[in-house]
Amino acid sequence: MINNNQKTKGFTLVETLVALLIFGFVSVILVNIFVSVLNSQKRILQNQELMNQSSYTLEYMSKAIRMAEKDMTGTCSGAAGENFRVGTSPVSIAFLTYDIKDDSYKCVQFLIEGNAVKERRSTDESLPVGTALPITSSAVSIDRLEFYVTGDVLGDNIQPKVTVMIKMKSLSSSTNAPVVIVETTISQRKLDI
Repeated sequence: MINNNQKTKGFTLVETLVALLIFGFVSVILVNIFVSVLNSQKRILQNQELMNQSSYTLEYMSKAIRMAEKDMTGTCSGAAGENFRVGTSPVSIAFLTYDIKDDSYKCVQFLIEGNAVKERRSTDESLPVGTALPITSSAVSIDRLEFYVTGDVLGDNIQPKVTVMIKMKSLSSSTNAPVVIVETTISQRKLDI
């Protein structure tokens, strides 16, 4: 004999559908959170790369600019008695510096070429020619490089200073690539007397 008052164990169809619906909502929310975290991490890594590149580039140029010397012949700076030559096409700065390894003076030029900051070094005191070597990574693009020189006039009794401004962006595939603009002012270490 079958007892109709006994309940069978298990879930009803409605209970199963509600459970599946809740599981689906939670899954979609978790996937969206995971994708958001991955995108945030990618953006943070791009920003970190930009900051590392800009810091390295400015520090590298600053070290060389600090050691600039007055060009008494004008072969590097363009005019006798000046410290720096700022060019506009391409944007560049050239200056004379002492090379300890060779025990001689060399002309150094920093410039923007092909969306990268590059450096040329001469073998003597004349303006460098030939291939420029990149300072920045191929993972970033330099959109703007500017040099402003103050105190470079002979007899002005002002220590020469160079302000460098760089605008760079990440060359990531994303449409909203991060951009950083950094600026620093460097004073020449050797007194301009």
